[in-house]
Amino acid sequence: MPIDDLVVEAPAIHITMGDMEANYQTMLEATKKAAEKGVDLIAFPEMATCGYAVGDDLEMVRFLENNKKVVEKLAEETKDLDIAIALGFVDFDKKKTGHDGKVRRYNAAAVLQKGEIKGTIYKHHLPNYTLFDEKRWFTPGEMLLNRPIAIDIRGKQVRLGVGICEDKWVEDYEEMRKQDLKFGENVNLPKQYKEQGADLLVWLNASPFHAGKFIKIETINRARVAETGLPLVDVNFVGIGDNTYDLIGFSGESAVLDAKGEYITTTRPWEVESAIARINLKTGEGKELQGNGKPKTILGGKDFIAKYVDQVIDALVYMAGEYVRQSPCTGVLESMSGGIDSSVGTAIAALAQRKGFFDWVDAYTFPTQYNTETTKGIAFKVAENLGIDLKVIPIQNRFVQATKDYARIVMEPLDYALAEEQYKTEGVKAFYGAFNNKVTPENIQARIRSEWMKVLSNEFPGLEFVNPNKDERRQGYTTINGDMAGGLAVLGDLDKWLVRAVASRINEREGKEIIPRSIIYNVNPTAELSDEQNPEKGGGDPFDYVVLGMILDNYTFARKDVPEIVEDFKRKQLNAHYYPVDMKEIYTKFTVDQFEQMTQQYLTKNEIMRYKGVVFPLAPKVTRRALGFELRTPVTSNYFRSAERRKQEGFY
Repeated sequence: MPIDDLVVEAPAIHITMGDMEANYQTMLEATKKAAEKGVDLIAFPEMATCGYAVGDDLEMVRFLENNKKVVEKLAEETKDLDIAIALGFVDFDKKKTGHDGKVRRYNAAAVLQKGEIKGTIYKHHLPNYTLFDEKRWFTPGEMLLNRPIAIDIRGKQVRLGVGICEDKWVEDYEEMRKQDLKFGENVNLPKQYKEQGADLLVWLNASPFHAGKFIKIETINRARVAETGLPLVDVNFVGIGDNTYDLIGFSGESAVLDAKGEYITTTRPWEVESAIARINLKTGEGKELQGNGKPKTILGGKDFIAKYVDQVIDALVYMAGEYVRQSPCTGVLESMSGGIDSSVGTAIAALAQRKGFFDWVDAYTFPTQYNTETTKGIAFKVAENLGIDLKVIPIQNRFVQATKDYARIVMEPLDYALAEEQYKTEGVKAFYGAFNNKVTPENIQARIRSEWMKVLSNEFPGLEFVNPNKDERRQGYTTINGDMAGGLAVLGDLDKWLVRAVASRINEREGKEIIPRSIIYNVNPTAELSDEQNPEKGGGDPFDYVVLGMILDNYTFARKDVPEIVEDFKRKQLNAHYYPVDMKEIYTKFTVDQFEQMTQQYLTKNEIMRYKGVVFPLAPKVTRRALGFELRTPVTSNYFRSAERRKQEGFY
C-alpha cells in the first residue's frame, strides 16, 4: 500500500555558478535541517552541483569530475540521516565522445539514500531556443531507459518519477513521437512514469526568469499532474548566471502540488526558503507544513500591468544587487542626468542597496551648456528622495576644449581662425561646421562623462551602472565609449514604455513621489546633447517611442517582416503584447504610407546598429526575449537595407 504521510521539501536554495564547494555546503546544510524536521524527501534543482549557466566550462574533464564528487560527498555525508535526496548534476562517460569530439556529457539527476545512489536518470529533451544551448553541451538520454527510482520510507517503498525541466515542458507529444520513434511510442516522460508505477513526480528545474513566466509554469505543472494523477514536487533555485550577453535570473518559486493539480505550498520569488508538505500517496491529497501557500504571482485582471511591472522591479533589484554582491565591488556608481532612464537606474541601485546586496550608491552629474535647469533640478530631487548624495562635476570647459581640439584637426587653418573669432559670439557651435556628422560633437559629451566615471570607478570600488534602454539599444542611440561603457546595463532589456511604467510603479510602491511625475509623463525623453533636444523648448529624442517599441516588438517577438507589420496596421491588428497603450491613437495618428516608412526606417536602423550589440554590457533579462544571446541576428545582414530593391523586384 502507498504511504499516507510522506513529508517532502521543495527548497529554493541559492546556487552560485561554478562554486561547487559552496553549492555542496548549501545542499548539505539544507538536508541536515530537513532531516531534523522529519522530512522524508528533499529535492534540489537541475545541475545543482555546478549551476546551470556555466557554459563551455562543461568541456573540462576536471570540472565534470569535481561536479560528480559533490554527489558522492553528499551521499557519504548524509548516509546516517533518515532522508532521501534528489539532485541535478552533470554525468559523463570518458569512454564515449559527444558530437563535439569531447567527453560525452549528460544533464542528469540522481537520488541518494543511506549513502547510496539509488538511481540516475538523463534528460532527453534538450532545449535549444532563445537563451538555451543544451545541444551544444549534452547528449540526450534515451527516454525509455529512465525508470522510477525506488526509495525506502519507514519500511515502505516509494517510487519516484524524477525528471529534469524541459522533459515536462514539451507538449506536442504526438508530433515528437513521429520525429523520435527510436525512443519509443511515448515521449511524455511524466505519463511514462505513471505507466511504470511511479507514486510521485519529482521535477528538477533551472528555469530562467522573465516577467509573466510563472503563468506558463503553473499551466505546465497542472497539465502534467492532470495527465498522470500524481502529486508533483517542483524545484527551482535562486541566483544569477549569464551567457556572456545577458544576465540571467533564477527566481526560485519551488512548489508542491497534490494529485488534483492544486498547489499545496510554494516559495516566494527571489527568496531563499523552503516549501514543505505532507502528502498522502493513497489519496493524492496534501497539507502545507511550511511555505507561502498558493501562487501569488499570477497575472491577470485590471491590475495586470501593475503585477507585471512588479515582477520586473523585483527581478531588476535582485539581479543587479546579486551581480554587484558577487563582484569585487562594494557599491554602485551612477551618472544622473535628470532623465527618466538614469532616474530609474539609480532607483534600482538604491533599492538593491536597501536590501543589503552592497554598501553604497554614489551618483554624479556632469552638466554642460545643454543640460536644462528642469532636468538638473530633477536629478537632485531624485537623489534627495532616494537618500543619495549627488555630486556635480562640470564638464563644459572640457567639452568646449575637446570640440575645439578635434575641429582643429579637420579644419583648414583659415576656417579654424574664423571659427575662433565666431566662438566669441556663437560659443562652441562655431566649431560644429568642422564635422561631417552632427553626432560627432554630441558624442564628445558622452565620452567625457564616461571618462570621469571610469576614473571614479578606479578610485572607489564601485560597479558602474549604465542606463541605455532596449529601444535605444535597438536603434543604436547609444555611445560605445560613452553611455554603453560600464559594468551593468541595468535597463538594457526594458522598452521605453516599461522604463516609464517602472518609474510610476516605484512611486506607488514607495507611497511617495520618488521619481517626479513630470519626467514620467510630461518631459520629452532626451539625451540633451544639443539645442535641438532642449526639453524646455519641446525638443527630445528623434523617435516616437510608442510606435518604435510596437514595431520592434513585432519584429523581435513575432519575427515579422515590414509587409507583415504594415498589413497588421492596415487591419488594425498590431500585436500589442504587454503595451499599455491606446492602439486607436497609433491607427489614427499615421497613414499607411507613413507607418510603412517608419517601419522600414526603424528596422533598417536596427540592422545597421547591430554591431553595437556585440559590445553592449551585460543586461538583466526580464522580458520574454532579450537582445543578446536570445536574438542571434548577424551583424553583416543587409536584409532590411535591401528592402526597396526586393520591393521593386517583386519579392514583396
